Amino acid sequence: SPMIFTAKKSLGQNFLQDQEVSRWIADQIQPDDAPFVVEIGPGQGALTHYLQGRAKHLVLVEKDDKLVELVKSKFGHLAGVEVHHADAIRFDLRSFYAEQPVKVLGALPYSCGTEIIRNVMSHPSPACRAVFTLQKEVCLKLSAKPHDHLYGLLTLRSQAWWDIAYLRELPPDIFVPRPAVDSGVIAMTPRPRAGFPVFEEKLFDRLLSHGFSQRRGSSAR
Repeated sequence: SPMIFTAKKSLGQNFLQDQEVSRWIADQIQPDDAPFVVEIGPGQGALTHYLQGRAKHLVLVEKDDKLVELVKSKFGHLAGVEVHHADAIRFDLRSFYAEQPVKVLGALPYSCGTEIIRNVMSHPSPACRAVFTLQKEVCLKLSAKPHDHLYGLLTLRSQAWWDIAYLRELPPDIFVPRPAVDSGVIAMTPRPRAGFPVFEEKLFDRLLSHGFSQRRGSSAR
């Protein structure tokens, strides 16, 4: 389908244009009859199309001033759909604690994808499962295993609270405009806390930051 808006480089916008892939990504959060789904950055609605009518309640969070009007016109009138004009870097997912279980989905901007994840998936979180699309290297860092060369500060901070799985790679030609790098899809689920030692989160984070600041040539960020 033709572009409705010119993608903004400042927002890192790349729009999914492949229906089969979009349906597959949406399916990864198992939206059928899901009580509460939040989509971050619906954009032109490629993923939203495969969420509405399946999830019982769907919250769409869009930052772009013009795109949010498109989202409202396409989906805002549908039963169970709620549109928020908000920046996902500051959006508080914890306001939906009463709606648990909450599932989260998003094709995230390359420019700020890690910041969005750090915010919407911050501990404590009402999310029982999240699926995100972003640049492949970041996906591999988030899902890295010990002794992997990509294992670093981002990995540890994220995996302290989440089990993270790398689901698949996505080629550049399914996005408009075509990004210069490959993309990937990850899934995040809460780590079981049973038997997990109690720790002070702020102290743990300071210790991680200090430890990784000592690494020579670190690529941990």
